[in-house]
Amino acid sequence: MAMATSKSAGVANARGAIVAAGLIVALLASACGSAGSAGSAATAGHSVSAGMLASLRTQAAPHDWRPVRLAAGGAALAAPPGWRRVSGDPGSATVVLGTDADHPRAYLNATPATEEEQLGSWVGFRISHNRGEGDRNVRLLAARGELRLGGIAARCVQDAYTSGTTRYTEIACLAQARSGRTVIVAASPTPAWQQERATLMRAIDAVGAA
Repeated sequence: MAMATSKSAGVANARGAIVAAGLIVALLASACGSAGSAGSAATAGHSVSAGMLASLRTQAAPHDWRPVRLAAGGAALAAPPGWRRVSGDPGSATVVLGTDADHPRAYLNATPATEEEQLGSWVGFRISHNRGEGDRNVRLLAARGELRLGGIAARCVQDAYTSGTTRYTEIACLAQARSGRTVIVAASPTPAWQQERATLMRAIDAVGAA
């Protein structure tokens, strides 16, 4: 999986995969989580620290960010200035930073969740799903349960994985709105993570109901 999104099927059916001839094909596909406290989440019987996810909180998007909504409803994204929307799986929405859509510096993706993607099992599901997509060296970095974003219940996980020859870091959240569940992914190649992290986390803060 290159550009991670809501990976529930593979790149052709990959939920949230940015299907393009290069890295984007794999970059969009992931999803999983588990219940826990506001500061941590539990997976496989172990408590996982919230890490940087502890700072997530509801914030309206800056005025110059543009809304990105799914036709099916659910949670909505906001795209920072300079980011552009690219084609992906039907029903999903992806925006990227960078001139090369196949090798973006960072990306945001929203995809309607599948039946298998549930708040109560999000953390474990996401990590297992990434591995099932062929990602290597998948590492769970942090997890947070009982989070509310824009009034929407959510669970988030931060992980890192290798796809092809590239290492990626992502935050993947499952958001439950009245109109449906949505998988939200904010990610970048790990070498760019430190520079793009603040913007990606701000995008998660701004998630709201469509």
